[in-house]
Amino acid sequence: EQVADWCIQEGFLNEQRFIEAQQRRLSQRYGARRVAATLKQKGITIDDTKIVVETLKETELERAREIWSRKFSPAIDQKEKAKQIRFLMYRGFGYDTIKKVMNSIDE
Repeated sequence: EQVADWCIQEGFLNEQRFIEAQQRRLSQRYGARRVAATLKQKGITIDDTKIVVETLKETELERAREIWSRKFSPAIDQKEKAKQIRFLMYRGFGYDTIKKVMNSIDE
């Protein structure tokens, strides 16, 4: 306990830095919902999680397009399209964002 207190005093343990690092790392692969759930599991407060989600929502569409393009090409049929939608949902992107990504690809 003394070691943990010393690390906090010296700045080695900093919750805000941890949140920022997790946000950067997770946002490269996941949507805002998945990042928020992961932070919540790690014991981050709801207020801090809301701030992260609001920040990530600003770039949600661009990140979803980038993640989609790394894995897929335009869907040929409905079965493939459904697979791509499920993938993005699993990654934590909202349906509105997914719909925009899929519509931009279809055009």
